[in-house]
Amino acid sequence: MSSFTLELEISFSKKLLTAYKSDPKLEPGSIRTLEKKLDTAIAIRNTAKGEALKRLHKLQHDRTYQQLQKEYATRKKKDPEADVSDLSPKYWECMSFYGYTEYDLQSYVVQAKHQYHNILGADECQKLATQAFCAVDKIRTKESKKVRFLPRTYDSSVEGKSKKSTLKYIGDCCIQFGKGNIYPLILKKKDLYAQEALTHRVKYVRIVRRTIRGKRRYFAQLVMDGIPPKTKHLDYGKKGQRVGLDEGTSTIAIVSKEEVSLLELAPKTRTDEKDLRRLNRAIDRSKRAMNPDNYNKDGTVKRGRLKWKKSKHYIAMESRRKELYRKSAWNRHCSHNQLANHIVSLGTEIRVEEMRIAALAKRSSKISKNKKNGRIRSKKRYGKTILNRAPASLIEAIDRKLHYIGASVQKVDTAQVRASQYDHMLDTYKKKQLSDRWHVFWDGSKVQRDMYSAFLIYCTADTLDQIDRDLCIHNFLRFKQLHDQEILRLQTEDNKTLRWYIA
Repeated sequence: MSSFTLELEISFSKKLLTAYKSDPKLEPGSIRTLEKKLDTAIAIRNTAKGEALKRLHKLQHDRTYQQLQKEYATRKKKDPEADVSDLSPKYWECMSFYGYTEYDLQSYVVQAKHQYHNILGADECQKLATQAFCAVDKIRTKESKKVRFLPRTYDSSVEGKSKKSTLKYIGDCCIQFGKGNIYPLILKKKDLYAQEALTHRVKYVRIVRRTIRGKRRYFAQLVMDGIPPKTKHLDYGKKGQRVGLDEGTSTIAIVSKEEVSLLELAPKTRTDEKDLRRLNRAIDRSKRAMNPDNYNKDGTVKRGRLKWKKSKHYIAMESRRKELYRKSAWNRHCSHNQLANHIVSLGTEIRVEEMRIAALAKRSSKISKNKKNGRIRSKKRYGKTILNRAPASLIEAIDRKLHYIGASVQKVDTAQVRASQYDHMLDTYKKKQLSDRWHVFWDGSKVQRDMYSAFLIYCTADTLDQIDRDLCIHNFLRFKQLHDQEILRLQTEDNKTLRWYIA
């Protein structure tokens, strides 16, 4: 069932409390009360994480569980597509024995909430337990190496489960959190989107605490039932019209019937990267100056538990860095949504290569040398670029927008299609170096590599596992005209990132 989120800021003004006037049992909630509830939510989540880690430790040292892990690894090594569904009941039996399941952890947290004077309801505690279990289970599945425990005063969130939860929407643009405590939401008269969205049924409510420009602000996220109202910024293209995408770590190539373009992902984050780089160096210098005994002679940090001193200047710089990260994340979010709106306006049959972006962020395991100077190359790959540009988030945004009209992003099989290697004129495959930015045909003409890959993805067959050569030949002349226009635009544009791709 479709759902969407409407975010409104919480106000502490008594003038907006229309629900308070109609029901004398309700009282206006204060910032202090809300702060206490959010601090308690962090404490309960940390308690749940600690208990889940203890249970996971016992599970991992169980011999039956270890044998199951070995059997699973052996089967997958022989055949990656092997059916291992018969092991699921055995896994569940082992996990249930040690109480390492989501529902066991929820039962534990509901009992543990009495230690915190029942400040939060059972539904909110169960949601916190679910979040804690998901975080710890990533260690079991080797998606993560450690669990992060947050300090109580950290920015966090808490959410309910239904209308019967302690945290709920009570109408008149107000939410209730606890016995009698109600908080009005700021709804602007010109915000037609929010006004129309509030006509939908509210499933549950989430409260988010954020620090923006050094000040604490509180937001209520109402999870609504149904499809979000249509905005003037989002216009779906002709249904069934195809769009081919070739996403990279910092750019994306787009090919449709009407447009061929090469765009930079989240261009505004470039300035944020420079500011963060300088600030991180300043923070490191301050940290080393205040804690010289915590470092070895070669500059590395000593092993073991260490006490760190923080100067007032260091704390101020940390606050500034946190604000820069928040600003960068917001710029990236807005940029991705604007680009997703543009791509969806070109067509609703969107095809893209299936890529493991997370694998590109990992360090290389091989040691290689530069042939020119003989130096050992760095093992770093695209981790920082992916952190700043987030190419996978763009595809998620497109898929979410298509979901509202009953469509989805179509993933092309990368291993079988090999769009970056194919030549539709000769019907052959040839590997290219990463430094090769152009695809040269037999007659000497050439096209930009990423845009040509997007064109080949655009011309894939309905089975999504091969390129339709006849379709390529039929559409190539139109593609070449639009491609040449885009190259002229990029040559006149003052963008160093995109200039490199056509050099």
